Amino acid sequence: MAAQMILYPVDTLRTLAQTRTGAKTLADLGTGTLIRGCFVTSLFALPTGATQFLTNQQVKTYLEKKNESKIGVAQSSAIAINLKASIAAAFASLVVSI
Repeated sequence: MAAQMILYPVDTLRTLAQTRTGAKTLADLGTGTLIRGCFVTSLFALPTGATQFLTNQQVKTYLEKKNESKIGVAQSSAIAINLKASIAAAFASLVVSI
């Protein structure tokens, strides 16, 4: 949420520069243009990020416990566990955001 709030004005400037014809200055646009919609967008980032972090931790914990219980079978590496947890977390956050 903090990253969204910090980067929102920069993204707005980039979007305005790409979509507006003619050279507009920041003074012409006004500072209100840079932050319009920032609060709502940042607020929406909170459940998306929370879902991603929660899912990552839950899947990682599950896979680590499952990996520890393997006796006489090839165990997954820490990289593989983190990768699987990361993929699951990204998918879960996409479901929430879409």
